[in-house]
Amino acid sequence: MMKRKTWLTIGIAALLLFCTAVLAEGANRNVPLDSALDAALNAPGSGIAFANGSAHPWQVVEIDGRTAAKSGNAGAANSSSAVSAQVTIAEGQSLSFDWNVDGEPTTGALAMWDYLVFIVDGEYIDYIHSVEENTPLGWETFTWTPDEAGTYTVEWAYNKDASNNSGADCGYLDNVAVIGEPAQTAAPTAEPQPGEEFTIFEEDFSQLPSDEWWNDDMDGDGSYWHWDTSCGHNAPGALYSLSYSSSGPLTPDNWVCIPYFDIPADAENVQLSFWLSAFDEDFYAEHIDVCVISIYENYYGYYDYEILGTLDSITLDSCNWRKYTCDLSDYAGEEELSIAFMHCNCTDQSGVILDDIAITATVGGELPCTPGDVDFDGRVTVGDALTVMRHALNVYMLPEAALPAADVDADGNITVADALQIMRIALFNQ
Repeated sequence: MMKRKTWLTIGIAALLLFCTAVLAEGANRNVPLDSALDAALNAPGSGIAFANGSAHPWQVVEIDGRTAAKSGNAGAANSSSAVSAQVTIAEGQSLSFDWNVDGEPTTGALAMWDYLVFIVDGEYIDYIHSVEENTPLGWETFTWTPDEAGTYTVEWAYNKDASNNSGADCGYLDNVAVIGEPAQTAAPTAEPQPGEEFTIFEEDFSQLPSDEWWNDDMDGDGSYWHWDTSCGHNAPGALYSLSYSSSGPLTPDNWVCIPYFDIPADAENVQLSFWLSAFDEDFYAEHIDVCVISIYENYYGYYDYEILGTLDSITLDSCNWRKYTCDLSDYAGEEELSIAFMHCNCTDQSGVILDDIAITATVGGELPCTPGDVDFDGRVTVGDALTVMRHALNVYMLPEAALPAADVDADGNITVADALQIMRIALFNQ
């Protein structure tokens, strides 16, 4: 059974039940804020246009040495005071704001009492509440980054329950702004042409591997593959697995599997390459099996694997870095494959280091042939004619892929006559 192992410890967010009743009538009717409120909410240089809930409008307030806005429903049971805006956030940008709250504290309750919530397109994103009686929580900066660029309706609402008023009984908001530079849109990448090489997968481990990797301790001894920047082939960052630890010899059966990848059906010369090294110059006889595998979810909701083929079985003969290559061409057209690097069948050595994994291929098929266009730029020019002339005079050799385009009279030979015909085509097209 396979299991996915995360590379970093991730905190578990508690799921809280929201049981606050909110006045619906009138609370969602918005009116524009005046310029003073608008200025109070925006960060310097920001020009977001806000709208104010008409039931309990937000107000300008001087607090903690800043001009901010506060909710307007203090003392109003079962109420909500909201302010909203539409913001356009480009790729690479985020929404930032400062907020604070001074209301009825929520301590250990299953339901929220009085709280300030941040909402995007009707979805609760985060909230804050007081934790001590008659004590403001304190200013905090919150940054929200959308999953994709777009225009969003954002809202801040101070929601109150039916009982108890505490402190100033309000939420505060300040310094709202879209921050960050918009990401530059990359120019469209031309599709690789037949005969050109392209990359299917590449990893240099300069950063922590994503959770799309699989990392399994198949023998259950508690030892896995690890990522570290203290080792690496050409730059810091690599994976390693140990066959010896401070507790003594290990007999590893540790698998690390790359994220799923597909190989196009027309791909040719599909090559896997990677680099291996050992930790110790005297204890280097580490063993690695390299296999193509399929990982799938079984009937019980667990993950199983199927070994589709063994690409290589390697026992290191030194601690020096060495590049290995394996042919994957037989798997052209296959989808959701993975490569497993299995540290196994060794013990009492040191450890193996894995780095710079790449899968490359060549686009199959033939280049489209336009008679006379020997440089494949989509045009027949005088330059094409001169190139063919040089070939005909044995001054230059055309690449094999260009020969069909050069043989315009289709007699099987590249001659001066072909060059002259290409010249006529080029002059006619001018």
